[in-house]
Amino acid sequence: MLTRRLISAIVLIAFLVGSCWLDVNRPLSGVVGLWMLPVFLLMTLGTLWEMGGMVAKRLPLAPWRVMGYGVLAIAIGLAPLWTELLPSESWLGPNRLDWMSWIAIALLLTCFAMAVDAILRYSIAERTLGHAATADIMMSWFASIAMISYVVGPMLMWWPIRMAEGSAAGDSMAGMLHLIGIVLVTKMADAGAYFAGKSLGRNKLCPAISPGKTVEGLLGGFAASTLAAYIWFRLVFPMLSPQEGGTLWGPALLAVLLTTGGLVGDLTESMVKRTVGEKDSGQLLPGLGGVWDVTDSLLPATVLGYLGLLAGLS
Repeated sequence: MLTRRLISAIVLIAFLVGSCWLDVNRPLSGVVGLWMLPVFLLMTLGTLWEMGGMVAKRLPLAPWRVMGYGVLAIAIGLAPLWTELLPSESWLGPNRLDWMSWIAIALLLTCFAMAVDAILRYSIAERTLGHAATADIMMSWFASIAMISYVVGPMLMWWPIRMAEGSAAGDSMAGMLHLIGIVLVTKMADAGAYFAGKSLGRNKLCPAISPGKTVEGLLGGFAASTLAAYIWFRLVFPMLSPQEGGTLWGPALLAVLLTTGGLVGDLTESMVKRTVGEKDSGQLLPGLGGVWDVTDSLLPATVLGYLGLLAGLS
């Protein structure tokens, strides 16, 4: 099991590193961020599909419909990326709206589109199946909104993090290093919690949702993420991208935020899996499970990592 987990992790890491290298050194069509699309789409749509499939076991939900609206939200949320391929005089031209504005617009417009869809299906169901059937439509609408917001919103925030410039003028590599650092520290927290829990775990952290998680594992996660944060943001980062000196406690606080966010994401997935009686979210990644088993901690951690970036914690 551990061997398969390591092989899948190495392949996935190689895919991520290769995409990052290409995006920094060989921008596709000269547009920064395009090389991130394959990884982003795999992670986002894979997570959405697996989540929708599990939720559909308890709620009247069509995973393909959720996927369709996920694609819509992604297409709108990445508008600043598409504008780089358009003439500057276009109404979608560069600098019209920032990334976070487009992400908010994408989620809102997708919710409105899902509302129109729900209204139409509600009207048809009311006439053909009776009033009792309409409750299912309302439940599926609310569940779809929750899934789109929970998955697509945080994943779209990869781009404002990627596009952030460093303290040196024109330093476009800093954003990629920040993004890699957020993912690295979050996953090191997962690894530290896993190994510390296996070897030292005694006291259950949240047995009703995840019996395997322990307080000792959480402390191991904090220790591993803090060490990773200092190594990345205080040793590796300055060698690759000149930065102004940060505070001594910044990486430690960022590690706490990312570890806490990762724990919330992990427990959220565990809650869903426990409700539907599943061990893994899928089987796409041997040893690791499904895509959501990989992205679970990254969803809340990405949001907190973006806030940490704004606060200058790195």
